[in-house]
Amino acid sequence: MPIFSDEDLVELSLLRANEIDELVEHGLIDASHRFDEDLLDILVLSYPELTISLHTGPTYPAEQLQVEIENISLPRLAVDELRNAVREIVARDADTNNYDGWRRRAHSDDFGIFEFEMSAFHVARRAFGHLESYRDSIMGPREESVEDRAGAKFKNDLVSGEGIDLSSITIDRKASDVLGKLPDEICALVPPFFRILHVESVLRDNLYSKFIACQNEIRDQLTALPRHELMACITKDQSSRRDTVEELVEHIAAPKLTFHGTSNRFVPSIVQNGFLAPGAINPTTGEALPVRCGSTYGRGIYSSPSAEFSLSYSGSEAQPTAPDGFWGLKLLVCATLMGRSAQMFRDDYWWTRSGPYPGAHSHVGNYEYEYVVFNSAQILPCYVIHLDWGADNRYFFADIPEDKASFVAQAKKHPKLLAEPMAPGDKQRAKEALVAKASKYFPYGYGPATGTSFVVEEVGEVDEDEEDYGEYQRDRIDETHEESNFWKWNDEPAGLEMDEYSRARRGKRKGGDKD
Repeated sequence: MPIFSDEDLVELSLLRANEIDELVEHGLIDASHRFDEDLLDILVLSYPELTISLHTGPTYPAEQLQVEIENISLPRLAVDELRNAVREIVARDADTNNYDGWRRRAHSDDFGIFEFEMSAFHVARRAFGHLESYRDSIMGPREESVEDRAGAKFKNDLVSGEGIDLSSITIDRKASDVLGKLPDEICALVPPFFRILHVESVLRDNLYSKFIACQNEIRDQLTALPRHELMACITKDQSSRRDTVEELVEHIAAPKLTFHGTSNRFVPSIVQNGFLAPGAINPTTGEALPVRCGSTYGRGIYSSPSAEFSLSYSGSEAQPTAPDGFWGLKLLVCATLMGRSAQMFRDDYWWTRSGPYPGAHSHVGNYEYEYVVFNSAQILPCYVIHLDWGADNRYFFADIPEDKASFVAQAKKHPKLLAEPMAPGDKQRAKEALVAKASKYFPYGYGPATGTSFVVEEVGEVDEDEEDYGEYQRDRIDETHEESNFWKWNDEPAGLEMDEYSRARRGKRKGGDKD
């Protein structure tokens, strides 16, 4: 069991006091309680919907925070979501707030200062934001003026008109390390006319291990190159002649932050299995992955440093939202190992190839808007940003039905199936009308009919022979009646032109002579 000296306990109490100051400054506890000694052991945050007890104790933050949530009136799904978020915060901060870290502070270069995470502050802030979102979602309709329309709510809205509080997003340490940016800095790259609903950490440990192994392999390949080739991979404003080979290698092998936009239905597979290059077998379906959006610069995995460019691939079709899912667009945030990049153009005719240009690890094309890698280990999905089209477009979606069944297209029936069945008397009269019509004139140019020996076998609901000529009817008739040999006979004397009516009369005359 860790042993803390009296001096340690005094230092820890000062750290907890600093955290209480932060809670007061952000309005999470009343300023009148700033100097209550009880707060150094337990912080109780009471709301009408729930009560949160943060057990700090004398050894926090050198040891883990203990949290208890007592639900009063929140729905089960809402309180479970909060509990999961709190667990993530505590587990994340445990990497720093531990006894080993506390003991190592004396040997650090920061004069023994313990750089701890304010877990209690993070939990309190997340809980407050969660309750605010829940309260907004259950607010009933109200009278609104033109001036306050910009702040109106969507139906079933779970976030404010401006989107979520980016400072409350749970940070994934590994994702922040490989991306070099925090979630709120990444979200700042999204165009402001999109509203951010949620930022979801999706980094998987198995994919992360493959990513790091691939980065080490690229490092080894770069280290074997001469210095002038490494310098050619870096722009002048990114390096200097004084950089060592190791510094150049690290700069080239560093991951790039890129975005990948795709249809909502493909996101779960990417999160579960990582990115797959065209032709690779999807482990879930067992089928080869097709090329979905072209392969101008090679049959690889495409991403972009531009969030706006990637979002153009995210919303091509409307889809019903799953009951437990987030609506709107999805944007994947990725760490991408570009290594040595080859600048590619359409004239390179690389769209049928599944590997990079010789000597390169990746391709760059379309005025540097498109990055292409061919090894799935080179691109790591870190976050999924859930967005919608923002406050400026909220009234465009105001009349969308809440019943998801309304989004399902209804199958169209053939006109013959929609027509009402004919009564026996009507059918008889239709047959008589066809007999009268046939008596007047045969179709296909047989001429006037003689006699009354006509048999009408069936009456169709739609008579195709009475169809008006359309765009292609004239071409069909011309080919059949003029070009085809079906209507021509080659056994007639030269120069004698005979139509089918004349031929029929001649045949009848010959038959009469035999009799």
